[in-house]
Amino acid sequence: MSIRKSALAVCLFGASSGVALGVGCPAVIDGIWQAGITASGTSISAAVTTAAESIASARVVNTQWVQSALRVLAKQIEVSGDKISVAELSSKQASAAFASELANRKAVYQTTMEYSPSSGQGYDPCGEVTRTQRIAVAIGEANSSVQERVLKEIDAAPGRVIGNQATVVAKRLVDARTTYCTEDEAKAGVCSAPGAMAGKDRDAAHFFTTYQVGTPEAEAKNAMLNNMYGVPPVAPTGDAAKSPTGQSFFATKRSYDAFRSISQATMKSIQSWTESRGSSGNALDSVLNTISKKVATYSGGENYKDWENQLAAQSEHGLLVELAKKRAFQLYMHNLEYQQFELIEANVAALVALKSSGQSGGAEGAQARAGSLKVQ
Repeated sequence: MSIRKSALAVCLFGASSGVALGVGCPAVIDGIWQAGITASGTSISAAVTTAAESIASARVVNTQWVQSALRVLAKQIEVSGDKISVAELSSKQASAAFASELANRKAVYQTTMEYSPSSGQGYDPCGEVTRTQRIAVAIGEANSSVQERVLKEIDAAPGRVIGNQATVVAKRLVDARTTYCTEDEAKAGVCSAPGAMAGKDRDAAHFFTTYQVGTPEAEAKNAMLNNMYGVPPVAPTGDAAKSPTGQSFFATKRSYDAFRSISQATMKSIQSWTESRGSSGNALDSVLNTISKKVATYSGGENYKDWENQLAAQSEHGLLVELAKKRAFQLYMHNLEYQQFELIEANVAALVALKSSGQSGGAEGAQARAGSLKVQ
């Protein structure tokens, strides 16, 4: 505090207490002056007190403001932190969802590529199943009727003998003069005009061509086989059948039938494989035609372009499936080939056995002996 302020305070103090001081302020003993001084001191004291209280209140308010500001700042920081956390969580969740969706899409795409019919099962899976089934059905129906057709459609079938050849010969002559008469035979006077199936009863090319069962073309194949195997022999009857000559006839006939049955079964098998059953069976086409259509897919045939184009779109799994199907078809064809080789071996063995036994003329001899054994 400065000297002036100290002196003023002393004067005020002295005046207010009524003590006359000899130093500093002159002693004034006056009631009015003292009353003024006292009032001024009281006012100053009150002002100081008010100022102190104001300062204290201001300090409290300022403290509250600071505290409020700190609370707001803390809340802002908290809210900002929450927002950042929520944003980070949302970002991570979105990233995880995207990664999961991407993985699912990849799995679906991979599965589609590996196993879908268009890219993972080889060429035309449904169509290939149908074509393969048609082959199996056609072969099953063809093979199931071979034995029955040998006995039913070949006049000189194994075990067949007749009492009179005239009826069989007469029917064949009628067919030869009408249905199967050729142009040259017509010129020679055998018939008046060529028949609708001219020469088909002796035409191997016609025999290996596919026709539907029951048509005139199919009947011409039966006529060809009957021309090959001739007319059944006339059997001895009565006592002649029981005689040594009759017994020899039947023994020779059985031996001869056994040899010829191999070629008859082979020819009927070929005929069955080159005939479609149509409404009389489940096979829509012949065995040879169904196999040919299947093979044509891989060898430039009707479906070759589609097969080639679809291979380019196949996945690795699809190519392996296609390879497996082709290998399976090859095995199936090898099995059929083995069966055909069995027939070839049987025919060759029968021919060798027939030649070595000296029975190549057995049929004619048997028929000649049968003619001489008629019962009077």
